[in-house]
Amino acid sequence: MSVNVLLLLHLVGFAALSAGTFLGSITGAGARRTSKVAEHVVYAGLLKRQMILTMIGSWTLLLTGLALVSTEGLSHGTPWVSASMGIWVLSLVSAVTLGRPHAMAVGKALGEATGSGATESAALQALYGTGRAKMASRIQETLFLVNFLLMIFKPGA
Repeated sequence: MSVNVLLLLHLVGFAALSAGTFLGSITGAGARRTSKVAEHVVYAGLLKRQMILTMIGSWTLLLTGLALVSTEGLSHGTPWVSASMGIWVLSLVSAVTLGRPHAMAVGKALGEATGSGATESAALQALYGTGRAKMASRIQETLFLVNFLLMIFKPGA
């Protein structure tokens, strides 16, 4: 596969990850501001799309990045390449250990709220305001930004 095709796919992965990260941020901010169950149903749908975009972008970036390293004759031991792969792993661990439990708790609370016919749910709103939910979001945003800067400046290259 040519370098230009790999770079294009790498940029598509970046666009998907960027969209997913942004969508996750605005979804959490919006959900913290409302207790209306109908709005939380919309936010839950956005959360599913956010997870899909983020995973597609993340895996596309990893696979095309590894292919570009090989194609360009770089070493996986190059500092910015190693750091980027390490950040990718940290991001995945963070998503699984912090993000997934939050998403499951939201899904359960949303199911209970819609099942009971409630129009308002302070408990559902409160889930988005927990320290764990905010921390998961900030960690993902920070790792995204650091990786973005690594790709631009390539320290040690």
